[in-house]
Amino acid sequence: MARGKLNGKAVVVREKHKSKAKISFVNLLQECGSRKKLSQIKRLHKRIAKHDLMEDKLLSSLLIDAYGKCGAVQDARALFDGLQAPNCHSWNFMIRIHAQHNQNTEALSLFKQMKELGFPQDKYTFSAALGACSSPAYLNQGKVIHREVQKQNLESEVVVGTSLINMYGKCGSLDQAWAVFDGMADKSAISWTTMINVYTQYDHNRDALQLFHQMHMEGALPTLITYVSVLGACSNSKDISSGKHVHLYITCETDVFNIKAQNAIINLYAKCGKLDIANALFIEAPDRNVITWTTLITAYSQLGQGKQALELYFRMQRDQVDPNEVTFVSVLDACSNMSDISLGQIMHAQITETGLDDDTVLGTALLNLYGKCGHLHDARSMFKRIKERNLVTWSAMIGVYAQHGYGKKALALFSRLRHTGITPDSVTFIHILSACSRSGLVEEGRRFFNLMQEEYGIKPTVDHYGCMTDLFGRAGLLEEAHTYVESIPKELSIVPWRTMLGASRIQGDREHGEGAAERILELDPTDTAPYIMLSSVYAAEAN
Repeated sequence: MARGKLNGKAVVVREKHKSKAKISFVNLLQECGSRKKLSQIKRLHKRIAKHDLMEDKLLSSLLIDAYGKCGAVQDARALFDGLQAPNCHSWNFMIRIHAQHNQNTEALSLFKQMKELGFPQDKYTFSAALGACSSPAYLNQGKVIHREVQKQNLESEVVVGTSLINMYGKCGSLDQAWAVFDGMADKSAISWTTMINVYTQYDHNRDALQLFHQMHMEGALPTLITYVSVLGACSNSKDISSGKHVHLYITCETDVFNIKAQNAIINLYAKCGKLDIANALFIEAPDRNVITWTTLITAYSQLGQGKQALELYFRMQRDQVDPNEVTFVSVLDACSNMSDISLGQIMHAQITETGLDDDTVLGTALLNLYGKCGHLHDARSMFKRIKERNLVTWSAMIGVYAQHGYGKKALALFSRLRHTGITPDSVTFIHILSACSRSGLVEEGRRFFNLMQEEYGIKPTVDHYGCMTDLFGRAGLLEEAHTYVESIPKELSIVPWRTMLGASRIQGDREHGEGAAERILELDPTDTAPYIMLSSVYAAEAN
């Protein structure tokens, strides 16, 4: 009897010890997960196993979540697969982790498996699964999940409604995103912000700003994230006036001001060309991260102030802030615009040291650099090195061939592009038409101009018309060039007429030159170029 009492007390003590340990582990897992301390999480995992607590549903779920927050997807999945009795939280965490790391097929497979095994699926399950439908390829699956949400009357749940808005937005279905948002009875600040983000993402900046004003009118309180999203819309549309109002809102109406808001404000003024204000805010910034530096570097580079962009980059290095891919792209663009190959090569070496030289975007920027600086062989080598080529990569290499007068190589590369299944865009055809023009490939130019419209439905822009005029002009077909430019819509014809005038000067054709000059002056009476160009034609005749 005494021994039984003793054993019973031992069990009670052991259970109390386990209970205290569990509370400690819960707090530590949440803290280490939020701080992304993977090594500490792995040590906690061993200690939890040592305390015989691995089958505790709360701890196992939190451990999966902590691994996911650290990006250790394999560790999270191994733990999940090893659980004898996973609960709904474990399933939800694992689906969400796969979705957050773009493992959409795995996430949706788990979602389906969870349902088949009879586990109840709640609002968090559907929110996680919708996060896996984050590209047009998964839109149909997203719609299936939406129908299941409607069957279970969960559409009114804020977390589900917001996930639906986000899903449709990322799939490019803006009307459906709006329909979900508009149908929400209770909209949280996150719902409003998500819809604003969707509009901003697709350059519907006016709609984003109108929604922000509507949010105010309906008494919904914006968060700092809302303000950052709206600043993005102002930056995209270069709406400095609205941007200043949002800046004032942040300054006067929010108690918390973080580095994301600071960077968004600097980006607003930089993108709107107010570099003096952007630079002053940058200097006054209490804290600067890589985004802060990159925002200003990019602005200088895009506004043609390459020297200032590079100076800022070297200051960033002295401050021991590591550049990211966007920083390198902006610096490479600055080197390209300055035709500074030596500095570009130094940047290439730095990129190689960081192990980023196989990155598609950076590889394309390096390709552009070498192409613009006349290093065709190096540009071609970069193109070959890039494993995952996107449309920008292919178009850039076609443009380099065009620039160096290798028209047939450009056309051959375009043919290879079409066989990859990637759809060429307006920029690709500008490069192709330019290649035809520089290499005297008149018939090919005509064919590609028609192909662009008939097969790909691309409406010609002023650049396409300019390329075609240049094609005829270089080939000496001035009569055909004149007839062609006459057929161009008037609002798009001034650049082609200028191209026609240049071709007339080169060919010494006074009649067509005078005709082009008349048209230019009709369209822009302030343009002095026609007089200068015609004087060259007259001078050539006099000689």
